[in-house]
Order: sequence, then structure tokens, then C-alpha cells
Amino acid sequence: MATTKLRSERMASLENLASNEAKSVAVQMEQQAQLLHQGETKLQDLIEYFNSYQEQSGSANAVNSMLLLEQQAFMKRLSEAIEAQRQVVENARSRYQLLRSRWLNKHLRGTALGKAVDRFQREEGQVENRREQHSLDELAARQHQSW
Repeated sequence: MATTKLRSERMASLENLASNEAKSVAVQMEQQAQLLHQGETKLQDLIEYFNSYQEQSGSANAVNSMLLLEQQAFMKRLSEAIEAQRQVVENARSRYQLLRSRWLNKHLRGTALGKAVDRFQREEGQVENRREQHSLDELAARQHQSW
């Protein structure tokens, strides 16, 4: 019955490995969540700055056409920066979702392996109990015969 123990030990090793992998992915996921939050904050700041600049430039009458062209060029660059930041945020969100999915798979695998280890250990305990009971029965039978 040593093979049963080996099976539970192998499964426990696999459970450990899956647990460590899930922890590793969880750390990566947390880092990505922070990057996502930073990207969203930066995007919001850019949008607020754009809106504020647009209000200020709209309320101030441009004295000459050169100033108006400079304002329009700046607004265009700011719009491009906003779109680029939106793409950064979207990429960060996609990466976060991918990591979340990987973590969930690793976590579920670890949980399933943990249940298998528990089941194998229970089975091993039952086998050991039966073996002990059998030995005790034999000992009692020998003692009874020697009387």
C-alpha cells in the first residue's frame, strides 16, 4: 500500500506547485492592477487638463491668428496624447484580465488538487486503520489459541 502514500505525496507536491504558481500570478495581477490604476488616473488628468485648457482658450479672445494657431496645435497634440493614453489603459486592462483569468485557473487547479490530496490521505488512513485492526485481530486470535 506504499503506492497510495506515494500517490498522495505526489499530489501534495503538485498542489504546492499550483499554489505557488497562483501566488506568483496574483502578485503579477496586483502589479498590473496598480499600473492600470495609474494609467486611468493619468488619462483622467489629461482629460481634465484638456477640458480646462479648452475652456480658458475659448473664453479668451485670440489677439492674433498666430496665437490661435498655436492653441489649436496644442489642443491637437493634447487630443493625441489622450488617445494614446486611452490605448495604454486599454492594453493594461486587457493584460489585467488575462492575468486574472490565469490566476483563476491556477487557483481552481490548486483547490482541486487539495481536495484530491485530502481524499487520498483519508483513504490512506482507512487502509492503515484496517491494517492495524487486522494485526490486532491476529494477535488476539493467537493469544486465544495459546490459552
